[in-house]
Amino acid sequence: MKTYPSLITLFSLLLLLGPTLWMHGLGNGPIQGDGSSSHSGPLLIPAQSNGQTQLSPGQAKLVGTVNVRNLPETGPSSSGQSVLPTMHSQGSQAFDQGKNETLQSGYVPPGESSKTVTTGSVTPQTLSASVNLVLEGASGGSPNPCACTPPDPNNAVGPNHVFEMVNLAGIIYLKNGTVVESTFPLSGFFALSGSMSDPQVLYDAISGRWFASIIDVSNDNIQIAVSNSTDPTGIFNLYSVSAGSNVPDQPYIGTSDDKFAIAANDFDSFFGTYVGVQYWIMNKAELVAGASIVQFATSTPDSSMVTLRPVRHLTSTSQFYLATNCIGSCVSNSLTTTSTVELLTVSNVPPGTVSVATQTFSISTSLSPPNAIQPGTRTLLATNDNRVLSAVWESNTLWLSWADACIPIGDTTTRSCLRLVQATVSGNGTASKNQDFDFASKSEYLFYPALTLYHGQLAMVYGKSSATVFPSVFVTGRVPGDPANSLETPTLVKTGTTDDLSTRYGDYFGAGTDPSPTANSTFWVSGEYRTHSASSNWNTVIAQVGSFAPDFAISAKPSNITMVAGSTGNSTITVTGYKFTGSVSLTPSVIPSGLSCTLNPATVLLGVSATSTLTCSGLVGSYNVTVTGTSGSLIHSISVLATVQPSSSVGGSIVPVNRLMILLPYAVPVVAVLMIFVLGSSMSKRFRTKKITFLVTSPIL
Repeated sequence: MKTYPSLITLFSLLLLLGPTLWMHGLGNGPIQGDGSSSHSGPLLIPAQSNGQTQLSPGQAKLVGTVNVRNLPETGPSSSGQSVLPTMHSQGSQAFDQGKNETLQSGYVPPGESSKTVTTGSVTPQTLSASVNLVLEGASGGSPNPCACTPPDPNNAVGPNHVFEMVNLAGIIYLKNGTVVESTFPLSGFFALSGSMSDPQVLYDAISGRWFASIIDVSNDNIQIAVSNSTDPTGIFNLYSVSAGSNVPDQPYIGTSDDKFAIAANDFDSFFGTYVGVQYWIMNKAELVAGASIVQFATSTPDSSMVTLRPVRHLTSTSQFYLATNCIGSCVSNSLTTTSTVELLTVSNVPPGTVSVATQTFSISTSLSPPNAIQPGTRTLLATNDNRVLSAVWESNTLWLSWADACIPIGDTTTRSCLRLVQATVSGNGTASKNQDFDFASKSEYLFYPALTLYHGQLAMVYGKSSATVFPSVFVTGRVPGDPANSLETPTLVKTGTTDDLSTRYGDYFGAGTDPSPTANSTFWVSGEYRTHSASSNWNTVIAQVGSFAPDFAISAKPSNITMVAGSTGNSTITVTGYKFTGSVSLTPSVIPSGLSCTLNPATVLLGVSATSTLTCSGLVGSYNVTVTGTSGSLIHSISVLATVQPSSSVGGSIVPVNRLMILLPYAVPVVAVLMIFVLGSSMSKRFRTKKITFLVTSPIL
C-alpha cells in the first residue's frame, strides 16, 4: 500500500494547530484586520479546581497614548462575516442539549417551587421609569469595521459626555444629545491591529477619569485605556497586562477608591481548553497619574470557579469586591446550575501586600435559561448562560444580576427570566442577603440585564422578545421603599422591528449613573435591538433615564435680570414634578447683601408644574440669587444673576430724568435740520450772486 508522508505530516500539523487557530483567529473576537468576526460564547467548563488565591506582584508598562479627537472615522465594513457556536467543556452539542432541555414542554427548573418570581406591577404606586433622550448608538453596519455579532454594547456617563463601546467601535455624545465623536474604530482607540473583542468602558466619579478595556487576542493580553481628564474626547494613556499563554476572555473592569480591577476567564491559547478565572488588582492612583509603570497583583488562574465579576463601586470604599455565582459543582454542570454566590474582598494596594478574603452565601437555585422565541421564525435568540452579568455596590448595598430559567406567574412554560440578588456588605464584614428573586413576564423572554444605582434607587436595562414582540430594549427599577423582591413597571426604551437571525445576541448590555444627576437625567443605559435581520446589521440604543423616585426640578426664565436702581427686576420660577404631587416651599437667598428679593407665591402646589414670580430690587451692584425649593427631604435650587445699574446709565445710554431731557434727544435733530435749511438757503443765494458777478466782469479782466 502506497503512503504519502507529506500529506500525513500536514494533517498532523493541522490537528495540532487547529485549536490555536480557533482561539486566535476566530474563537475569541472579531479580527480587525480582515473584517471577519467571531466571539467567544459561554465558557468552556474546567475539569478540575486548583483553588489557589495567592496573588503575585507585577508591573504594567505605559505602552502609548491616544488622542480621541485625532481618530479617523471608521471605513466601510467588510463583507466577511462569521458567527461561532457557543463553547463548552463537553462541546457545543452538550451545551445546546442542556439549553434545549429547558425548552421542552412541561420542563420545570430545579428548585422552582422555592424561588420568588415577580412581575413589574406589584409596587403600591406602580411607578415606572421616565425615558427621556433616546440616541442611536453605534451599529453593526458601516462605518463599523467589525462585520461581526454580537455587539456587546455598554456605556458610561461623565459630567458632560456619554460614551458607548461595541464590537468594534465607539461613539461619544454630549449629554444634550449632540454627537461630538461619531463612530470611530476601537483598533485606533486601543492602538491594536489584530483580533480583539469584548470592550468595556466606565467613568469613575471619584477620580474623574474614564477607564476602558478590550481583549488583545493576538497577544494574549488585555489592553487598558485611562483618560487624563473628565473629557473622553481627549487623551488616554494605554497599558497592557498579559495572561501568559492564555487568552483572557470577556474581561470585566471596576474601580474603588484606590484600586482598578480586571477579571477574565483564561483559555489555553493552544488547545482552547478552559484554564480558570484570573484577576488583576492595579494601583489606581498610578493609572490616574499616567505613571510609566503601574504596580499590580494578580491571581493564578482558578478553575474552581467560572466568571468572576469586579463590582462597580459607586461610593467611597477602600475595599474591592468581586463576585461569582458559579463555583464547585456548577463548573462541571452542562446548565451551570448553582445555588451559591461567592464574594471576594480585596484589601490593600500594590506594591503593598494585597490580601483576599472569601465568603459565600446561599441563593435560590439558578440555571442557564432557554433561548428566546421571536415572531414569525423558528430561529431562537441566544440568551447564553446564567453567569453574573452586572455587579454594583453603593453605600454598603450590593446588587447582582444575571439571566435565569423560571416559570413566570400565570405561565406554564419555562422562560428566560432575570435574577436579582441584593446583599448588605461593608469593609471585611459578612455579607447579608436581603433580596433574591426572578423578574419575569408571562409568555415573554427577558435577557441581558445591566444594573446601576443612585442613592438606593436601582435601574435595570434588559432585552425582551416573544412570539409577538421583536427583540427590544426596556428599563425598570425600584426605590428603597418598594416591597422586597419587586421591581416597578417596565418602560420601553426602543422597539425592535425584526428578528435576530444571527444566532448570537448580547453578550451584555450597559448601565451607568449620571455623576451630576437631575430628576430627568439620573441614569444612562444601552442595549441591542434589531431593524435588520442580517447577521452583523444589529443596532444599539443609548437612553437617558430619569429618577424612579418622586422628585421635582426648578428652572428660571430669564436666568439673568437687569434693573435700574429704584426699579424692580423679575424672573419666572417654574417647578416641574416628576411622579411628584404636593407642595414645594420656595425661598430666595442673595450674595452679597444689598439686594432684596421675594417670591410670589412662596409655596406652590404641584400637579405637573407651577410657577412663582421672583421680584428683586436694591443697591447698584451684581448679585447671585439662589432660589431653593424644599419638600420634605427633597431639596433643589436654581441660580439667577441679578444686576442693578445706576439710574443715570443702563447699557451705556443716557437715561432721561425730566421732561426737558426726554424732549432734548428729539429737539436737537429738528433744530439741526431747520438751521441747515435756513443757512443753506442763504448760502445758496450768496453763491449765485458771486457767480453772476464773475461772469459779467471776466471779459474786462
